[in-house]
Amino acid sequence: MKLIKRTTLHYQAGNSDKIYEVDLCDFGNEQYIVNFRYGRRGKTLKESSKTAQPVALAKAQQVFDQLVGSKLKKGYQDVTEASSSQTQEEVNDLISSNLVTKDPRHQAILNAIANPDSSKGSSKWSQTRAIWRAGELKIREATPLIIPLIGTDQPLKDYCIAWALGWCGDEHVIPHLQRLYETPSTPDFVKRIAWEAWMKLCDPSTQERLRSQQIEQLPAELQSHIESDNPADFSNALVTYLDSNDYTRFGVLDTLYQINNAQVRPALLNLLRTAPLRPNYFKAIRHIFKIAEYRQDAEVFGIIAYRLDTEPPMFRQSYWHR
Repeated sequence: MKLIKRTTLHYQAGNSDKIYEVDLCDFGNEQYIVNFRYGRRGKTLKESSKTAQPVALAKAQQVFDQLVGSKLKKGYQDVTEASSSQTQEEVNDLISSNLVTKDPRHQAILNAIANPDSSKGSSKWSQTRAIWRAGELKIREATPLIIPLIGTDQPLKDYCIAWALGWCGDEHVIPHLQRLYETPSTPDFVKRIAWEAWMKLCDPSTQERLRSQQIEQLPAELQSHIESDNPADFSNALVTYLDSNDYTRFGVLDTLYQINNAQVRPALLNLLRTAPLRPNYFKAIRHIFKIAEYRQDAEVFGIIAYRLDTEPPMFRQSYWHR
C-alpha cells in the first residue's frame, strides 16, 4: 500500500490538544482507501479507516476532502508539512486518468482542470474556463479537483472556483468557501460569490444565521426599521439613507440583497425599478444583477435586464481600428 497524500490537523482549546491525520492510499489495482488516526498530541494515535473497502480514486478523493472539511469546520487547523508523499499535481494526474464519466464532454472538462498544461487537457480552454464550465454543467466529479486550487493568489480563478462549487459541490465544501470568504486578503468581489455559494449549499438554519450576520452590518438607521417589521417604513428609511453624495453608502445595496427577507425585498425591488442607472447606483445594481443570475432569481434579474435593454445608456464607447 502506497501513501498518496496526508493531511495533518491540530485542535487546541482549553485542555484539548488533539491531532487528526488523514491518509489517501493506493491499495493497488486502481483502488484506493482513506485511513485516519486521531488522539492527543504526543500520545499513540488510534487508527481507523473511512472506506469500508477500496474504491475508485475519484471517490476516495471525495471521502478524503469531506473528512478533512468536517474537521476544519469543527475548529481544527491544517498543519500539514512537506513530506515524501506525492505532489498535488501527481494526485491530479491520477484522478484525471481514473475519472470515467458517461459523457465524454464531462471527461474532457475534468482532464482540462486536472492537467491544464498537458496533452490530456483541453487545448482550447484555460483551467479557469474549465472550472466555470464544470459549474455550469454541475459536474460533481470535478469537486475534488477544484478544491485544492483555492487560494492561488489569482482572484479571478478564486471567483470562478467559488462560483462553480456552488453548483457542483455539496455541504462538504462549505468550510473551504467559508475560509475563502473570511480571509481578510480576499477581494470583495470574490467574497461576494463565496458567500453566495456558501448560502446556496448550507441548511436553512445556517442561512438564517448568515442573514442575521448581514443585518448586524447595516447602519443603525436601517437596522431599526428592519426590526420594526414594517416594509414601507424600511423603504422610506432606505431612500433617506441613500439621499446622499457619499458614494460609500450605496454598498449597502449588496448587503440588502444578501439579507433579502420579507422586510427588505419589497424596498429593494422598488429601488431596482426606479433608481437611475447612473453613478452611484449602477455599480451596486450591476453586482445584484450578477448575483440574481447566480441565484436564478427571475424577478430581480428580469427587472434589471429589462431596464438595461430599454433605457438609454449613459454613454457609448466606440472602437476605432486602422
